[in-house]
Amino acid sequence: GFTEGQAVEAWATKPAPVQMLWLGYLGSTGLGAMDFRITDWSVDPEGAQDWASEAPLRLPRPYVCYQPASYAPEVGALPMRERGHPTFGSFNTLQKIGDACVELWSDVLQALPSARLLLKAMELSDAGVRERLLGRFARHGIAADRLELVSWSRSKAEHLALYQRVDIALDSFPYNGVTTSCEAMWMGVPVVSLHRDCIASRQGLSLLRAMGLDQLATGSRAGFVARCVDLVSRPDELAALRAGLRERMRASELTDAPGMARAMEQAWRDAWQGWCARR
Repeated sequence: GFTEGQAVEAWATKPAPVQMLWLGYLGSTGLGAMDFRITDWSVDPEGAQDWASEAPLRLPRPYVCYQPASYAPEVGALPMRERGHPTFGSFNTLQKIGDACVELWSDVLQALPSARLLLKAMELSDAGVRERLLGRFARHGIAADRLELVSWSRSKAEHLALYQRVDIALDSFPYNGVTTSCEAMWMGVPVVSLHRDCIASRQGLSLLRAMGLDQLATGSRAGFVARCVDLVSRPDELAALRAGLRERMRASELTDAPGMARAMEQAWRDAWQGWCARR
């Protein structure tokens, strides 16, 4: 897609009879020369993306596959039991945290006055960026002492270990997390996600459905806040979910690499046979 190192000009010349888009760019290229966009039924339900230039090539499983890091620390205990308050978190890049996202997360913090929010992004190493972000939350009545802003970690293992301080992850909106959400769940942190109609805002829904956690994905702002409040109100169930989340993920299609390979191979074969039949 339109990401670093892209080759849109090359695609437009149609160097291959069948061309497909997958991962990286969560949208349509708008190119008539691009035939398919590899996706799934959660991201692309019937008729949802009629505006896209590519035909959806839907896999019968999540269209992404996550390989857990070998250096990931063990899942920790539920932090709110020790700290006495819930801590929400997001490790998504700040480019995904627009005004609508800040407002949504502020609604959660307003509904839970004792809650804190931990945000981690490399951009937060800059003092000006931190000040502007705090100001954006302040406009929604969220004081700076309810936010913890973290930038770089010394290692990837240390980055993942920070999830041991987070009770619940808040998905970014309208551009959801993908790798970030997988990492959170691997570390035992459930993700609450708000979905809409566009491709980028249905990534969380796809991941959570694959985990059997459909109830943590919602199509309304009120539902997003309600799910966060509900999780916090049931600490025993939240602790049990945390303790079992890694094994749940290990048993799900999200980490089934052989199954992913078979699904992709079949999709490619179907697309190629379709092209041959039209010749």
